[in-house]
Amino acid sequence: MRIANGSQSGYGERYGTGAAGGPEPPEAQPGRGRKQRIGGRLSLLIGIVMLVAGLALVLYPTVTAVSAQNDVNAALAAWRSGAVDGENNAGGAGGSEAEADKSTSAEPAASAAGDEPEFRSKEGDATYEKLVAYNERVREGEGGKVNDPFAFSDDSLAELGLPDGIIGSISVPKMGVTIPLYLGATEANMVDGAGIVAGTSMPLGEETSNTVIAAHRGGYFGLPMFRDIEDLEAGDTVTITTPWDKLTYAVREVKVVAPNDTEAVGVQEGRDLVTLLTCHPYGTNQSRMLVFCERVPNEEAQEDAGPVAAAVKQILPGNAGDSPLLMIENALKLAGLVILLFLGVYLVIDSVRRMRRRRADRRWAAAVGRAEAARANAPAGQVAAPVPNNVAEKNNARAEDGEKRATLPGDVPGDSARSGRHFK
Repeated sequence: MRIANGSQSGYGERYGTGAAGGPEPPEAQPGRGRKQRIGGRLSLLIGIVMLVAGLALVLYPTVTAVSAQNDVNAALAAWRSGAVDGENNAGGAGGSEAEADKSTSAEPAASAAGDEPEFRSKEGDATYEKLVAYNERVREGEGGKVNDPFAFSDDSLAELGLPDGIIGSISVPKMGVTIPLYLGATEANMVDGAGIVAGTSMPLGEETSNTVIAAHRGGYFGLPMFRDIEDLEAGDTVTITTPWDKLTYAVREVKVVAPNDTEAVGVQEGRDLVTLLTCHPYGTNQSRMLVFCERVPNEEAQEDAGPVAAAVKQILPGNAGDSPLLMIENALKLAGLVILLFLGVYLVIDSVRRMRRRRADRRWAAAVGRAEAARANAPAGQVAAPVPNNVAEKNNARAEDGEKRATLPGDVPGDSARSGRHFK
């Protein structure tokens, strides 16, 4: 035990000082104990409010985005099981039994290895052949009106062998999204994924083609879709997976155009292109942002973002570009991160403070226990020192009894009567 000034931290700071300058025990100050309990509850309430605010601004959008992406992945796996495995077993759309045997054994190594998905055979596949013919009409300028909302009716989709309208999926690792790819950029399709704009090419990996893929920009909660399209830079990749192929494209150019500028999305001679299209700026439909991507070998594809990377992507503020609403959302994310960081620091400081208080409680109890033991063991007729209420009283009692003051760690010899000291 050592003796310290009352101005330092410890019981003198926590409980105050008695009449002689020493510390008073908690039971001597009932009003102060009540204030401390109220203060502790208020601190807890503030901490809970801060925690809820931080989680709402940062973690809830992340959780909803990851959950929505998991649902989409499960739906795509189910679709692929029917579109590829089912068609292979049935011999393809309009195929013969001989073609079924050929398609079933076309890629046994890929299926067994599990590294790449199995694909339908293109040979004799009626759906594939119709899509090839459609692309030829687009090249000749006979593909119909661009973004005609009635271009792909239920009857035409059924005729193509795609009754649900899904032709594959599009994955953009830099944005951390993988979503279904529908025929037709209709409102119904774009609620659940991306849509191929009518009058533009189908994703078949052909030269002199341009598949224009439109999607909404999501929102602060749920599946982000093309929300973070500003993050894309030259060299970032986009992967399209259809029942017949896996096609990889690299970003080459980003452009903002007027909503009615259909010439910007036309085919370009000798180039195999995919163009991502969405509204711009974020939260408005004043203009259209186009991201032109060109075919590259699949080996250049960026790896898909895993669950952890996707979660981190949603937590951290992204590139807002010139979209004011994105700037606001990024500011909210940053505010949430600051709140959680502040809360973490506060909890650490509070834990240290509570630990020091418990340690001070144990020291006080030990001091009282030693004093009581000394009184109990005092020789008959000798006046024992009282249980210490403050240091000055204890030292004065020792002086009156003619006892030599015990030297304690930190004591200053001859300084026994100094007031304003307490046990620590």
